[in-house]
Amino acid sequence: VHHLTNQFLANCLQHKTPEKKTVITVCDLMHLDPRLCHPITHRLIKRALTKNLAKADHVIAISDYVRHDIDQKLGVGGEKVSVIHLGVNSDIFQPRDMLQQYKQLRENKVAVVVTGRSPNKNLSLIHYLEPRLKQVGWDLVKLGLGSEPFSDDHMASVYNLADILLVP
Repeated sequence: VHHLTNQFLANCLQHKTPEKKTVITVCDLMHLDPRLCHPITHRLIKRALTKNLAKADHVIAISDYVRHDIDQKLGVGGEKVSVIHLGVNSDIFQPRDMLQQYKQLRENKVAVVVTGRSPNKNLSLIHYLEPRLKQVGWDLVKLGLGSEPFSDDHMASVYNLADILLVP
């Protein structure tokens, strides 16, 4: 079995041999958002992905949302696509006692968002929500907005601090 761990490796299927089964994992289809690329690029990517996913013996989507996108945007669906959620490194991302104690001492609840400047990250919604969250006693922690790179350990600490994670 050949497992192509993301949809961009799917071009390798041009050299697919019939005796080997091929599985492609699709993480997201944000590159098919017409706001993120030129219309010609959008059409080329969509055509290549549709062709390559159709050639694959099986497609793994990392969420129900991505599975729905594959079906609606590329016309590949049914039993050919299954959902397998991403795993989490439980050595890094686990409850931390010290942070739980800190949570009890702080005044405000904390909302965390991992975002960026691309349109699919819905930055305008974050800007809209931030003062409203503050009014009702919430602090907003933004990761990924041009800040310095952060380690998995730092991200795990921030996630543990959060009362909610915003995914706009």
